[in-house]
Amino acid sequence: MLYFKTQILEGDSIENEAKIRQVILRRHLIIDFQSSKRNEYYGNNRGKFIGVEKKEGIDILRIRGLFFRFLPKVIVRLNINNGISKIKYRPSFISMLMFVVCTIGILINLNTQYLLNGLVVFTIYSVAFYVEYYFTNLELRDYFKFTDK
Repeated sequence: MLYFKTQILEGDSIENEAKIRQVILRRHLIIDFQSSKRNEYYGNNRGKFIGVEKKEGIDILRIRGLFFRFLPKVIVRLNINNGISKIKYRPSFISMLMFVVCTIGILINLNTQYLLNGLVVFTIYSVAFYVEYYFTNLELRDYFKFTDK
């Protein structure tokens, strides 16, 4: 997968793993296609994230409210080799597909009148993706202290 940001966690890795396990709701489906609407998880106070545990790490997705449900999804990978020590961010499959479609649309329309429309759509989508990354990062800062790599 295409990870666009990596951060190093500070503190005890076993303690970090215990913290994240307290706030995730476990799912067994592929997280790229998992719904993250808050009303589907209403009534469960402990869950801030939904997660899928794999051999190499835990993939988590922020549970989003009404105003954020239309933003692209940002999936966070927590490596669990010798405890959690790294956080990696990546777009979901659908989000990545949208970036590719926008880029192809811009390349096809380089010499036409629709280039500006494609650039506007790409810019709006990029800003929306950054907003979702920002709020996911902000929510993770409630549980971890980390530095950028």
